[in-house]
Amino acid sequence: MEQAYDAAPTSPQGRADAESTGSDWAARVTRVVASQIKYWRLRRGLSAKQLSDRTDDLGFRVPRTVIANLETGRRDAVGVAEILILAAALDIPPTMLVTPIGLQEAMEVLPGIEVPPWLGRGWILGARHPDYETFSHAGWQDGRRAIALYDIHRLLVQEHRRIQDRIKRLTENDSLDGDDLGLFEDSRRGRTTLLHHAVQELAYSLDRIRQHRRLIEAEGFLLPVLPPGLSVDVRGSESTGRHHADETSATDVPPQVPASTLLPPVLFDELKSRAAGPASDSMK
Repeated sequence: MEQAYDAAPTSPQGRADAESTGSDWAARVTRVVASQIKYWRLRRGLSAKQLSDRTDDLGFRVPRTVIANLETGRRDAVGVAEILILAAALDIPPTMLVTPIGLQEAMEVLPGIEVPPWLGRGWILGARHPDYETFSHAGWQDGRRAIALYDIHRLLVQEHRRIQDRIKRLTENDSLDGDDLGLFEDSRRGRTTLLHHAVQELAYSLDRIRQHRRLIEAEGFLLPVLPPGLSVDVRGSESTGRHHADETSATDVPPQVPASTLLPPVLFDELKSRAAGPASDSMK
C-alpha cells in the first residue's frame, strides 16, 4: 500500500523527509500544469502576451511574466484561480491543465502515487479514487453524494424531455413513420394508443423528478436549475432552495430513500449496471 501523503511521520527525520517529499511533489504538479499551459498556448498559436491579454478580457489578468515563469520553471506554484482563468482563455476544460491526458503516460496524483492521467481526471470528477493508506470508502461515498444526486437528476430530466419530444412527434401527422406505427394497421388508432402511453410515461417521469428533488432538498443541497419548459410543471415541489429540518419536512422524505424507488426502472437498471463497486472505483 502506498504511503498516504498526509500520514504522520514517526520521527523528526521522517517528518523532515515527508515535508521535503510533499514540497517536491507540489513543485512537480506545478510543472505538469506549466507544461500543459505551454502545450495548449502553442497549439492555439498564442504568445504569452496574447494569452495574458485573453485572461484580462475575461476579468482576471495573469501577467505575461507569470506565464513565462511558469513555463520556464522559475515559478513553482500555481493557484486555482489561475488554472480556471487560463483554461477559459485557452478554451479547454480546467482538468486538462492538471491531467495531461494523451501527453503523458502517468501523473502523480499524490506523493508517490502515479496513475494514468485519464484515471486522475476520474478522481477530480468524483468517479474514481486513488489508493492511499487513510482512504475511507464511507467518507468517499458521502463526499460524492451530491454529485450522484445531481447526475441522477440530469438523467431524469433528459428522460422527461425525450418523452416530451416523442409526444410532439406523435401529434404531428407529417412526422409519423414506420418505427412509431409499424405494429398497428390503423394509423389513427396506433397514434392514439402510442400517445396515451407516452402521456402516462410523461406523468410518471414528472413524478419521479418531483420525488428526486425532494430527496435532494432533504439532503440539504441546493435544487438543480430546471429547463424553462419544466420549471412550471414542478415549481410546486420547490422551496427556497435549501432544506431546513422541521417537524413537517422531516417526515416527508426519509434522508436515505433507496434509489430503486426514485427512478424509472430503465434508468435505475442503467445506473446500477454502470455503478462500480468499492474495488473497481479505485484508480488501479
